[in-house]
Amino acid sequence: MLSALGQNEEALEAFEKALVFDPKSSKILTNKGIVYFRMGLMKKALETFDCALEIEPRKASDWACKIPRFSFFSRNKAPIMKPDNAETWYWKGNVLLELGEKEKALNAFRMALESNPDHLNSLLSGGDLLCEFAEYGEAFKCYVRVLKLSPGNEAAEKGKEFCEEKIDE
Repeated sequence: MLSALGQNEEALEAFEKALVFDPKSSKILTNKGIVYFRMGLMKKALETFDCALEIEPRKASDWACKIPRFSFFSRNKAPIMKPDNAETWYWKGNVLLELGEKEKALNAFRMALESNPDHLNSLLSGGDLLCEFAEYGEAFKCYVRVLKLSPGNEAAEKGKEFCEEKIDE
């Protein structure tokens, strides 16, 4: 809330206090990184996002203590657990864009989509970057996916039309 009100210093203090209680919270670190991003402190933001990504489990085996136990006799399949770090990867991509590292930014958006294939902001930002790299077919797929998830999305509509024109050339 403090960050949304533009009270970034106070927001950082609040996140520091929260980290005392939960030092391994990737969500708190991600939100702290977003504040650094909004303050224009890109290197601090990048470091904070990297810390958040280190904390978040990467492999299904890392989730063993987070999922309920399943019986071998159960007819239900065990859920496939994935890290929920799409937002962190998305914001890391934004920092990398600000730093002029477009290839790394695109990779960050791809990682976000690996975590959550429906992450709209990563689809849009990834589509825009793919257009810059003249990968119009892949960008088109991003915009189509956004439109399936968010019909009428103006940015996706424009991106899709742009890609269609470029593909037809």
